[in-house]
Amino acid sequence: MQALLNLPSVDQLQLTEAELEGVAGSPQYRLQIEWLKANGWAFTLTRAGRPVVGRLYANLKLANIDTAAMAPSTEWSPDLSALN
Repeated sequence: MQALLNLPSVDQLQLTEAELEGVAGSPQYRLQIEWLKANGWAFTLTRAGRPVVGRLYANLKLANIDTAAMAPSTEWSPDLSALN
């Protein structure tokens, strides 16, 4: 149960509204969404229509690291042929 008490806060996992405003250059959600789409950023929307961007993803994008290149290009499966 102790591990449940040490969960990261929402601000540790996603950009705060102020941080997203700084990145996108606007306090308006509609303009933030337009900027995120125009610049190829992945995001999700809250029920209220606020864009949400993960902090790790944002750090990688701001460092100009291609997140798509980090994904495995083929599905991995173990080689079990030696078990017979």
